[in-house]
Amino acid sequence: MRNNRFLILAAVCGMAVSSGCKKDGWGTHQAKTMKDVAYGSDPQQKMDVYLPAGRNTDKTRMFIWIHGGAWTGGDKSEGSGIKQLLDPYLDNYAYASLNYRLYNTSTYANRFPAQEDDVKAAVDYILAHAQEWQVSDRIVIGGGSAGGHLALLHGYKYNTAGHIRAAVAYYPPTELKSCFGYNAFTQFTLYSLLGGTPDMEPQLYAGSSPLTYLTAGSCPTVFFHGTDDQVVPISQSDTLKARLMQTGVPYDYAYYPGQGHGFNDATNLQTVQKATLFLKAHVQ
Repeated sequence: MRNNRFLILAAVCGMAVSSGCKKDGWGTHQAKTMKDVAYGSDPQQKMDVYLPAGRNTDKTRMFIWIHGGAWTGGDKSEGSGIKQLLDPYLDNYAYASLNYRLYNTSTYANRFPAQEDDVKAAVDYILAHAQEWQVSDRIVIGGGSAGGHLALLHGYKYNTAGHIRAAVAYYPPTELKSCFGYNAFTQFTLYSLLGGTPDMEPQLYAGSSPLTYLTAGSCPTVFFHGTDDQVVPISQSDTLKARLMQTGVPYDYAYYPGQGHGFNDATNLQTVQKATLFLKAHVQ
């Protein structure tokens, strides 16, 4: 669940709107970047927000990215690379990249569900400031590895108001009980993070698993996994796919032969192209 190495694309000529111009149906606001926006009192509860030029509350959707790192590491700086990947393909999106309280394996501080609670607090903060930032309340939530788990968990568990219009997940843990015994790393990480084994903490494992909350009304989901992933077993995505098919939730996915926990540049670009086609079809 280490941080993903995402391709940073070169500047794309003619595809970005300059900060001073207006596009049909857009507002006249200039582009704005806000770093270290606090959504809580803890020093780790910060986000970076990237607002596009010409945004408005009718058409500018929000893409929230949650970094990976086994719930114990990683940083919101990952989001700037995600933005640069997506910008050429997604028109009129704002971006927010979240930090959250990391679990400390030495002091046992910030055990789960601290990370889940932080994502909820951050999404609530973004919705509360949507009018001020001149963006809509239509949200795409995404992440890789631990971030993919948190994105799916929030999208399925807390979306009663329907603000989460789609989820994007890279090699996500989706059902923590079956993920627990995959190898020594996943076993140690989940035992420490959740304070026990699935037999010791069955309710916490179930309550921390996105699949527990997946229903026919859940948000459309697109996800990606490598066949040689040695950190999160591809069976986690197999189970997700089966449940999405069973419930009738719109979905798309891709498996990449020989790819592990983290994709190469060419594969990352393929996933972005596939994900953006999916989002254009399901997030209006």
